[in-house]
Amino acid sequence: MQIGSYTIIDACALIVMGNVMTDLYGIRVIALEPEQRRARLRVFVTYYDADEYDQALLDGDASFFLRVLWDEADTRFEDGGPLGEHVSLDEILDEDWVDGNTWRFIERYEAVTSKNVPFTKTDIANLPTRHYDLHWFTDEELLVQTDYDVWVTDPRWLAHLSVGQNWTTTSYPTQSDRLRPEDAPLVPGPRPPAATFTVFTVDYGDDDAAGAQTASGSALSPDG
Repeated sequence: MQIGSYTIIDACALIVMGNVMTDLYGIRVIALEPEQRRARLRVFVTYYDADEYDQALLDGDASFFLRVLWDEADTRFEDGGPLGEHVSLDEILDEDWVDGNTWRFIERYEAVTSKNVPFTKTDIANLPTRHYDLHWFTDEELLVQTDYDVWVTDPRWLAHLSVGQNWTTTSYPTQSDRLRPEDAPLVPGPRPPAATFTVFTVDYGDDDAAGAQTASGSALSPDG
């Protein structure tokens, strides 16, 4: 299903009201150190369901930070950035691609500090209605929020950011492969292969021939 230029991948992650996708988080750039390949991002929770938020936000996965950095690097809008030139819209909307390639862009991240945690059902019920002014919202001081230090693999992936920059996002974490760039050449790829070779051509119209030509085992040569 598509809304404008966006594809709904996961109905649980992208909350849809009518024809409008609801933002899940707000992002602010608190600090930038390109020479250290580091950005400090403040992440606000802007969407709350019936659960209590009793832990620090986003303990889960680096894939979230690839998605939120790409948001503002998207070359379809304004200037974009090198990250948006390197990663296409189709790729960033493909969960398998993001999970298989996050390590190429996000080295690691650490939670620095949190505010309004724990956050109970009563706190959620007492939140005032937020008002949006194109890019941002009111009452941010009342929301669950966590500051993160995020290290990227190349300073180019931070080139589109500036201190104080704000944006809202429908991004969410999935489960990315945890690889270090130096280890990647040594690890068999768990994702779909770039090419598939048909070793045994099978005529499925002939049951006897198909059975005779079906591979029943495999082996590796000494050189792999």
